[in-house]
Amino acid sequence: MLLKLVNVENKINLERLIFVRPQETLDINIAFDKDLYEPNDKVGLKISSNAGLDKNILASVKVTDVSSLLKIPKYKHQPTLPSMVFMEKEVLD
Repeated sequence: MLLKLVNVENKINLERLIFVRPQETLDINIAFDKDLYEPNDKVGLKISSNAGLDKNILASVKVTDVSSLLKIPKYKHQPTLPSMVFMEKEVLD
């Protein structure tokens, strides 16, 4: 919940994001159709919850390939410590 405190001119003086504990917990289970995936494979998900059939749930699912976030530099020769610390123009051989 977003809490805003405004003055008499309706200008925001304070804005806080607060957490309101829900009345009941919701367990969500996500199962994949395979353990490992290759690039460009389609991902099959089965999403279930303990909410029951009489309740509607609004949800959003995002899948990210974390291996694409890892930046592993590829060097022909392992750099020395000074060349890793200083800018390239500052390194004197």
